[in-house]
Formats: sequence, C-alpha cells, structure tokens
Amino acid sequence: MSAIDTNILTITEPTIELEPFAITDMESQEGDDRSKNKDKLSKSIGDAYPGIRINGYDFQKDDVIYFELSLDDFIPTLNVTLRDSKGVFTISQYPKDGDVLELLIKSKDEEVYKGIRMDFDILNIDSAPVSTEDQGTGTDLGSGQKYSFSCQAKIPGLLAEKCESYGTDISFNHLQTITDNLQIGFASNETETADEQVRFCAYETPLSCLKRELLHAYKDDESFFVASIDPYYYLNFVNLNQQLIVDENVEDTLVSLMDSINEKEMADDTDANKIEKKLVLTNRKEEGPGSTTYIGKYGLVNNAGQIFLKNGYKRVVQYYNQVEREFVEFTLDTLTSENLPDNYLPLKGKSDEDRFETEMKYKYLGIQSDVEANGNVHPNYNYAMIQNFQNAEEIEKLMLQVILPSANMSLYRYQRVPVAIYEMNATRTQNIEQKAEKSGDTQKENETADGKKANPNNPKLNVFYSGFYIILKIKYIYRQSRGTMEQQLTLSRREWPAPI
Repeated sequence: MSAIDTNILTITEPTIELEPFAITDMESQEGDDRSKNKDKLSKSIGDAYPGIRINGYDFQKDDVIYFELSLDDFIPTLNVTLRDSKGVFTISQYPKDGDVLELLIKSKDEEVYKGIRMDFDILNIDSAPVSTEDQGTGTDLGSGQKYSFSCQAKIPGLLAEKCESYGTDISFNHLQTITDNLQIGFASNETETADEQVRFCAYETPLSCLKRELLHAYKDDESFFVASIDPYYYLNFVNLNQQLIVDENVEDTLVSLMDSINEKEMADDTDANKIEKKLVLTNRKEEGPGSTTYIGKYGLVNNAGQIFLKNGYKRVVQYYNQVEREFVEFTLDTLTSENLPDNYLPLKGKSDEDRFETEMKYKYLGIQSDVEANGNVHPNYNYAMIQNFQNAEEIEKLMLQVILPSANMSLYRYQRVPVAIYEMNATRTQNIEQKAEKSGDTQKENETADGKKANPNNPKLNVFYSGFYIILKIKYIYRQSRGTMEQQLTLSRREWPAPI
C-alpha cells in the first residue's frame, strides 16, 4: 500500500473568519489593546495552558480549572470550567446571546504543525448560586465564582434550515459544494465516488444534509466512509477501509520501527541525535514523559458484545425496487483485509463456533427508485447506507485508549499510526517469554538483531497491544491540578493478533 493511500489530503481550504486573538506581548509591550487584564498576560497563554477569551477577557492559568476539547463526534465540542477571579462577568462581560468562547492552543513546533485556533458557540453555562448574605465575605461572585461552559464549534449556517438544490453530481463533489457554502475546507484520502444523483436540501440544515449524503456515499463494495469536522475547519471525508487494511508487510514494517527505537536506545548521545525520529507511540521509558510520542497510560475498551448483539455479524438488506417492480434482498458482511498474516484474526466471534454465520439482523429500507431507471437515487443508495453504518460500528468493538502526557499536534483523526507497548513488569515479561517459546519464537525474543543474547531484564514487546491503529477519537484535556495539556487517543484496528 502506498503512502498516498492513507494520507488525508487537502482538497479545498477553509475561508471561515474567526475573531481576532492577538496576545499582548508584555516583554515588548506590543499586542492587542482589547485585553483588559494586561497585568497577567504573557506568552504562556495557549502554551502552558489553553488560551480562553470571552468578551475580550483572557482567563489566566489559575482561572482555568478544567478543560476538555473533544474530537469524537461530527463537530468539535468543548467543556470547560473557569473561575471569574476578577468578577468581570458580574459587571458587564457575562456571555449573552451570540457571544463566543475563543480558544487558542499553540503548537510546540509552529513551523511544522499548526496550533488550534477556534471559536465556539456557548450552548449553556452553569454556576452555583451565591447567597446575598455571602457578599463581601470572600465567597461572592467577585472573588472567584466558578462557571462551567458547554460549547460547540461555531460554523455559521450549519444549523440554519435552507432550501437549495445541488444538481446532479457525485457525493464527493456535492460535499465540496456544501463545505464551500459553509466556508469550511474539505480533505479526503479519495478523489471521487461512484454515486451520481441529484441532491438537494429541502428546508433542512446543511448538517443534516451532510450526514445523509455521507451515509449514502458509495465508491465500490470494498470501501466505506466516515467523516467529521476537525479543529482546523476541514470536513474530513475518509474511506476508512483504506486506513484499516492489513497486508503482508505490516509485521516487517513494525519490526523496522521497533529496531529504530532499540537503535536509539543503544546509540551514544552523538549517534542518537543522527537517528531520524519516526512517529511511534510507545510507553518505553527512554522516550520520557516530556516526549509527545510517550504513552503515559493505556488500556483496552471492549464493546464487542454490545455491538454484535445490536447489529448481528451480518445484515440482511431488503427493499422494493419500484422501477423493476421486484423485492430485493441480499446479505451484507462487514469488510476484512485480504491476505491476512496467519497470526491476525478479524473480530467475528469464537473460531470454533458458527455463530458468525447465524447471528444476523434484517433491515427493510422501503422503496428505491434509482437513476439507471429514471429514478432519483444512485443504484447503490440503500447498499451504501448499510455498508457505511455496519462497518463504522464494527471498528468500535475493541479499541485501545492511550493518554499522552504531552499533546502531539501532528496527530489527527483517522490517521494510521504505529503503537509499541512494552512490558516492564517481571511477571509479564516472563509470560511473554513463555508465549514466545510456545509459538516457536524463542530465538527472536531472546536474541538481538545481530544474534547476541538479549538482556533478560530488558522490556518485552507486547505483540497483542502493539501494531498499526487508526485514530478514531481525540481529546485534549487540561487539569489545573496537573498543569499540563494531556491528549487522550482512542485507537482502533479491525484485525487483532490471534491468541497463542
């Protein structure tokens, strides 16, 4: 698989206008004169803590109690708890209808990776009532009332009901038309789809139109699509099957990446600086908590039983073709990679049971009249809906959740990333050695690449956790008690190493 197959590339750029967010530079006394709290502004805003501005007021580090930017739904959302230490909300700057929360998160390497700059519509604000009798006692609003905000990315027009036609074209082009109208960008790992039909928005919101067309988008029987708006205001339209495919070279590639980590560990300081840094998320202590690829915490999330009981292992699709005047029925199975390595298995029930063949669900989709017979939808309209839905659900069966103590701005949703989890505990490393001996990989485990005997106390690679994943969800989390911006990733893969 070529690199271009898994890269999500920009098709069109966003043109949406954001509120100005210049920062007062206290060292040179340059910057934005709109800020009312110059006595505490510094270059740390958006770097040491998330920069938050509401009605011209910048909240300082001690005022940001909790922050969570979630990229796990179609639109980015934000939940934040702030302390109004200067009492500006009680005087004149309390958010009203139409006021926005402005957010700034700087990148550690702005020359390579963009930081996050977004405006949010404030959905609601919660705060604990304060007694009138408490005024002046140190617990009143002016001395630090806490406010909890729930927000959604501000995209004007996204939820305004409209009536407009987009003519006859493929969904790939229609999606670009809708995003252009919303002044947001468009990015994809595809260049076209095979689903030409007339599309229109009949007194509904562009958001509902986007979701409907995404659900029915079709390229071929070996593709399924997901989409979301990222924090840089791009609609990412992704053929996720391309990101998930496992091929014969997967293990060799991972071994190469592991060798680069070990090579870095064994090299002296001078040589280590010459080794090209590769993107591998790992819990190796050599990376250190300050590294943006270091995994501080990790664990599995299992939704398999819930998903297969809800959707079955297969779905029988039924509809009536009005043009052909016939009832159509076919069985749809979820996609898996072809030519899987022997030690990889899809999540389709126990290998010694036939439940996968019998646990099915039925879905009747009504009447379809397609364009090939002078109808109004493409021929695979109903097929695509089940294909996209069923496969998107399937990849949430078993996921790896990791927390990076330091946020990595190079990571984005639907990106394919290698993960290397090592076991340091003596009991666990012994278990790995026993498994290796049972599978006949003892030499590989006990020898280095040059054939020398490995140190028995060295960390052991956990081959079940390690491998290539796609990033399904991202959260940026800041807690005042910790004072750092964490990044929580929800990672998924469709096929997992078989038990030994």
